Amino acid sequence: MRVRTSMRTSGRYEILESIASGDFATVYRGRDHELSRDVAIKQIHQQYLDDPQQLERYWQEAQLLAALQNPHIMTIYDVVRERGWLILELANGSLPQLLEGRGIDLKDLRLTLTYTLHGLKAMHGAGIVHGDIKPGNLLVDRNQRVKLGDFGIARRLQGDDGSVVKGTTKYIAPEVVSDQFGPVGPHSDLYSLGFTAYELMCGEHFETLFPGLNMYGRDKQIAWMMWHSAADRRVPDVTRVLEGVPQDLAHVVQRLVEKDPGKRYRTADEVLADLSVEGEAPPSLDDPDEEEAAAAEASKAKRKRSVVIAAASCSIVLSVAMLFVPNSVEPNSRGGKKGATQVVLQPGEGEIVEIDPERNRFFIDIGDGGPPPVVTVDPRSDRIFLNDERAAFGDLLKEDQVRVDYLSGASGAFKEIYAVRELSTQDVGQLASLDTTTPAVEVTLADGSTVTAVINDVTKCFLNGQSVAPVELKSEDRITLEHQANKDGGRTALKVDALRTLSLTGVFVSAADGEVTVQSTEEASETDQVFTLAAECRVSLNGRSSDETGRPLSTYDLRANDRVTIAYDVSVQQIEAVRDVTETGIVSEIDYAKRTFMTEPAGDEVAKNYIVAAGCTLLAKDVSVDLYFLRVGDRVVVERKSPDPEDREVAQVAITPQPDPSAWAIVISYEQYDDPELPAIPFADADAKNLDETLRLHYRVPAAQILFERNATRLRLENQTKQFLASVDPNAQLLVYFLGHGHIDAKGIGYLVPQGFDSLRADSTGLPLRWLIEQLENCQAKERVFVLDTTHAVSQAPTKYPSAVQLAESVKEAPQRPVSTSAFVIAGCDSGQFGNKADGHGLLAMAMIDALVGGADVNRDHRVDTNELFSFVSRQIAAQAAAAGQQQTPKLFIPDDTPPRLSNDAKAAILRLVAYLHRRIDDQMPLDYNSAHTLSAGQPDAGLAMGLLLMKANRLSAAEDVFNQVRLQHPEVCVAYHALAWKAFWESKYDEGVPHLERLAKHLPEKGDTNEQRYTTHAFEFAGRLSGFGELVKRKLKPSDMQGLRQLIASRGEAAKTAYRTGYFAVRDQLAKINAAIKAESDPEKRSRLERDRNRISYYVEMNYDAPEAYLRTGLDR
Repeated sequence: MRVRTSMRTSGRYEILESIASGDFATVYRGRDHELSRDVAIKQIHQQYLDDPQQLERYWQEAQLLAALQNPHIMTIYDVVRERGWLILELANGSLPQLLEGRGIDLKDLRLTLTYTLHGLKAMHGAGIVHGDIKPGNLLVDRNQRVKLGDFGIARRLQGDDGSVVKGTTKYIAPEVVSDQFGPVGPHSDLYSLGFTAYELMCGEHFETLFPGLNMYGRDKQIAWMMWHSAADRRVPDVTRVLEGVPQDLAHVVQRLVEKDPGKRYRTADEVLADLSVEGEAPPSLDDPDEEEAAAAEASKAKRKRSVVIAAASCSIVLSVAMLFVPNSVEPNSRGGKKGATQVVLQPGEGEIVEIDPERNRFFIDIGDGGPPPVVTVDPRSDRIFLNDERAAFGDLLKEDQVRVDYLSGASGAFKEIYAVRELSTQDVGQLASLDTTTPAVEVTLADGSTVTAVINDVTKCFLNGQSVAPVELKSEDRITLEHQANKDGGRTALKVDALRTLSLTGVFVSAADGEVTVQSTEEASETDQVFTLAAECRVSLNGRSSDETGRPLSTYDLRANDRVTIAYDVSVQQIEAVRDVTETGIVSEIDYAKRTFMTEPAGDEVAKNYIVAAGCTLLAKDVSVDLYFLRVGDRVVVERKSPDPEDREVAQVAITPQPDPSAWAIVISYEQYDDPELPAIPFADADAKNLDETLRLHYRVPAAQILFERNATRLRLENQTKQFLASVDPNAQLLVYFLGHGHIDAKGIGYLVPQGFDSLRADSTGLPLRWLIEQLENCQAKERVFVLDTTHAVSQAPTKYPSAVQLAESVKEAPQRPVSTSAFVIAGCDSGQFGNKADGHGLLAMAMIDALVGGADVNRDHRVDTNELFSFVSRQIAAQAAAAGQQQTPKLFIPDDTPPRLSNDAKAAILRLVAYLHRRIDDQMPLDYNSAHTLSAGQPDAGLAMGLLLMKANRLSAAEDVFNQVRLQHPEVCVAYHALAWKAFWESKYDEGVPHLERLAKHLPEKGDTNEQRYTTHAFEFAGRLSGFGELVKRKLKPSDMQGLRQLIASRGEAAKTAYRTGYFAVRDQLAKINAAIKAESDPEKRSRLERDRNRISYYVEMNYDAPEAYLRTGLDR
């Protein structure tokens, strides 16, 4: 079990513990050893370090922070680019973390606003919008000052990309969501600050101010965006919600959250001018008595605010509740039993058939055949709910289904009206049919299902943005259908919006201001027609969609009289335009992505550039090649398409390739042996010859740097190989390919079978594989790759020969030691498999050829490294073998010159520690742990053993600390997650336990020895038992909570799913037995005892220490 030590230090900085983690980065508490101070280390996740675009975004954030040296903005100290680390000032926490759901003290809120506004003033002055102002981004430093943090989406106002600034949707400004509010600017941050201040005052009760939020859907992110973009939605006045808020503070917050930017503050300075740090400044009074009275009143108001904010859980709830009870009700004057409510009349149910808004009443059809009764709504006391959300009288519509409950309470009689209405549904698809007699429209959706809706006089129908009659629609039209249920049980179409792609051929006239003018040649009049351009309109000219720099063509690249064909619906989506010899050189530059190359100047000529368009022919020694074959330094003869010197497209390129001095190769093959008992390999000569030609032409191996031996004796191979390897350049890549038979003798020594081989005298006639590998290890090549292609499925008993994997493993000094210390070895087939063939050629040889032609060169650097080669060969062989109903799995043996992971002393110390699992823990155990920990040199084994001991001794907290330390340093170690999951479920912390089970499933070994597989099966069954306990017994988990875990298990195959189900159903069966016993038990005391036992986890699953112990013991040699 090899474990890599986590890289937690960079010399100066050391990671101490994790603080927070997001989608993009993880924040750690760290230590700056040079300045002896704690810092925050923000580390980008590994997947983004490999993404240049995301990485550039990260460093731009660092540049933004570094440019803003302000006492109210978190300070950046340093950048460690090679680690993806941003070193920041360490905060004590964010305001929500410190408030813990309580409302903020009003004096603290003033200081918070003042600090934040000064920070925003500095940012806005530098042309930067923060874009994500929210409580979580208001951080408190060690001096208890509030500072702005987390600039992950900050952008310059005049950025090159012109992108819209976006923020967390709960606090997002209306103009960020909808263009109707104008452009984004500094005032957008002020809106978010106002919303943040309002929430800080209310604490955890803030969202009760938005009872209708769910009407926008279940997705809270989208719901908040819809709320902020709705011009008619407003937060309640601060003074109606919170008692004791000073007038100036309430005014500032209320103006900050104005949705109309024209009514909102525009700059931070404006807000600071209206905001007093100490509150309302009292007027100057000449009369001492008036001054004393004013001071007393101010003191009284201050005490009142303190009481209100300190008792937020009471005062805020009461004030919020007052917003949603009738105005005539006095919360403090209710008598009788609190909350007492009783039904005094039978509720009325029916459908609204008429609404009288002037008298606040409506009529309902209750289905009795009589005149519809009237329901009058008192807005002061009655409450209306629409689809379970609070609503107003004006929200009701005809055809709403309603139920009226007549209630009475402490304050008198009142009504609760519950209305139900299906909201309109929108579907997108293609028009299937149009029934003009009903009339009705049928739309086929993407999943193949259909939706049919009746068309009536309410239905609005559009085609490419123009109002049309429904009969004008056609079957190929793309339809957006808005519809809702009707009385007849069907659907009624509210809006049919159709798009149809049309085509027009003509002559280009001009383009300006997002429009294009085309003179149609499809009509006799040849009239000019003006079309709107789509934002992503695609333009091509003579088949090209970009210029030589890669810039996409636009209408500005077209000229008058170009012949054009346009495709359009509501706007033009595509424009195809058409506009009405041999040169030589040496290639100096190539851009494969843009398909261009340049040749260096010859004599008085200048450098020339060429464009390799689609259809261009490239030849090398009369062999057709692709553009990837071309390299800098190659000689070329170019035939251009047009005599126009400005037209650089080429029709044909003849290439004279230049050899690569760093490429070396050895090809050894055997097709026919002298010994008739050795079966022939009929395709060996052809495969070896093809590989040799590929190495010379495509991989550019110079003729003097390739050794090709066919059917050679042992003596010749030894002499030729030693002589050749002695001349290999130190910077070379050396590829060695052997195609033939292998042999392993009774002593387990592996041999390559040369000409003249005798199995009875293998030591003197065979070529020891260990000898050849040592020769490769001793040569100077920078990269050495040995491909072993043996055990071919030929006619004469191939089962007597070892597989390529068995042959390679025969050279190991020990099972856990590598095949080679410096050479990569690729074995062509695994144990029990053969080297298969297809179309008369060996699969491995064909895959090698395709790889070296360029198929494996992922990074397009004309060098196929070992990883690229093995990945490509494995995929291609697997696909071709599967197509033929065969199986062949190559294996890569990676060189390793490191000593064993654990020394013998370390393993002995760890085994002494593990032995405590079976005996009493004494004073010697800590000493044994220290010894094992020291000798294991940072490996996880000692910590895992110690954690298991502590857990078995019921010292769960100490065990958790040890396991957490292990998994932080070695996140791939599964035993830690096994134990932590058990502890979490034992303590009913299911929200912690499920993630541990997911990590356990993720890190369990997929392959390995018998003990590894046995432990894996046990762990999956263990996960099933814990899942069943949380879901079936405790009922604290829903299937959706375990969706991620079950997906991980499903991805591991049938064995994993079977083990998981075994554990899960074992819990189900045990629960059924206990329930049956409870049902059958008549003794109340025994029944009660059984009911208690039913909820105990130990009745369903135990922490079995034998499985992780066995896994730990056998892992010492991995």
